Amino acid sequence: MSVAWSPLGDLITTVSWDGTVIFWDLIFGTKVRQLSSPDDEPHQLWASAFSPDATRLAVGSGNAHVYVFDVLTGALVHDLAGFQGWIRSLAWSPDGQSLACGADGNTFMIFDASSGKARQTWQLEWIGKTRWDMLEVQFVQYSQDGKRVAFCGTDGRAVVYEEESNRIW
Repeated sequence: MSVAWSPLGDLITTVSWDGTVIFWDLIFGTKVRQLSSPDDEPHQLWASAFSPDATRLAVGSGNAHVYVFDVLTGALVHDLAGFQGWIRSLAWSPDGQSLACGADGNTFMIFDASSGKARQTWQLEWIGKTRWDMLEVQFVQYSQDGKRVAFCGTDGRAVVYEEESNRIW
């Protein structure tokens, strides 16, 4: 469902509906490590993103959680919750201090990368009906300076948020 490049250029990860995360060595084309959803039941995985320093990997799950793994050891660093549904899009701020997450159920959240605590949460309101009568937050991306984050809803609107001033437009 998703592939992510390591900022160092030596690894990619793939995440799948079967609940697996596979790290691939790009020099030799070999599997380095395989991880699974950290709870007892495998869940579909939808999105993944490396931190800018390539030390952490965020993975969006179908069970309304984002898992943050240590890339070197594969250990679970954070289990981020509070979403209404599956997580479709993830973006690290350029300094690696924040993780923005877009999810089903109209949910957008920003987490502090060190503590794992939510700093911002939105439940978007409906604007008409979408093709599937649902709204997701997708395509999350930070500006290059890290001061703003933008995302799109499946209802066609784009939203920009500036955390410092707490402005949205």
